[in-house]
Amino acid sequence: MATIDKNWIKLQNGLYLEEYDLVIGGNTYLRRKLHSSDGYCFKDMGDIIWDEELEAERQPTDEERVYYTYMSLAIGYSSWTYEQLNNKFISVQKEDWMEIVNNGFNSK
Repeated sequence: MATIDKNWIKLQNGLYLEEYDLVIGGNTYLRRKLHSSDGYCFKDMGDIIWDEELEAERQPTDEERVYYTYMSLAIGYSSWTYEQLNNKFISVQKEDWMEIVNNGFNSK
């Protein structure tokens, strides 16, 4: 779990946005990372969970989703407003049954 920096932007209870500039080949890009505070995680409302038994017409249930405590966002998200980020990434209190997916490893 991340130690929340006082300069990060609080998007929701338990969800913080880190922003910094990154220079690549003389071009400056805004980089963004999401961090959860202790006891929280977040879900990506755009995640598509493939399951042959999951009907395409319905949204996945909470138990069918994966959850994150950290995410480095793609450059495309650098132009998104805080409102857009808040609609896509939803912070929730961490529960024992949740599948937390981070940095290439899974943990419960």
